[in-house]
Amino acid sequence: MIGPINMSGNHKKRGQIRASTLMSRSADYKAHLVSKFWTDHEANFYNEKLYPIIDKTFPFTEIADAHHYMAQNQNCGKIILQNNF
Repeated sequence: MIGPINMSGNHKKRGQIRASTLMSRSADYKAHLVSKFWTDHEANFYNEKLYPIIDKTFPFTEIADAHHYMAQNQNCGKIILQNNF
């Protein structure tokens, strides 16, 4: 998890922090965005400069616990269901 960030220097220079959500974007826009990201960064996943952050792994038999954990919205990273058939 990322710790506190000192933003005092940013405010002195009238810096801004912006965030957005993709919920209101079209499926075509999202597909293009994913495709562009993969084209630009595929090699970084293979050489492990980029990698997913895994918060917690649950066995598939504990899917209800995994769903409850996700519903709490306290995770920082991916929640993985492990296939143990």
